[in-house]
Amino acid sequence: MISAVHVVPHGDELIDLPDANARAMSSHVARVLARDSAGTALVMSPHSFRLSGRIGVSLNERATGSYSTGRRRIRMSRRIDTGLARSISGLPDACSITFMTERGGRRAYSRSTSAL
Repeated sequence: MISAVHVVPHGDELIDLPDANARAMSSHVARVLARDSAGTALVMSPHSFRLSGRIGVSLNERATGSYSTGRRRIRMSRRIDTGLARSISGLPDACSITFMTERGGRRAYSRSTSAL
């Protein structure tokens, strides 16, 4: 069950803190999220594989990446709640895609599902 929804702006404003408004927004977001006791965060972003008219749901066990802004570089690796992902991907209009990635000369197969 989803207990709360938090909508935040594009992350670079929260990371770079280019002005007083961004600093105030970052402080506010931090206070709100500190009060949220949910064990799982559901992150929806257009920065994934792109499927026309659909939202991608990762069924991989981990999400790993890095992001650089004008001032900072962030690296993160998090476990994916595969139970939640599977329940979302089991929605009636879901379709499945399979793709292969390569990193450091090693190939890895990934299965992801998209849902409306």
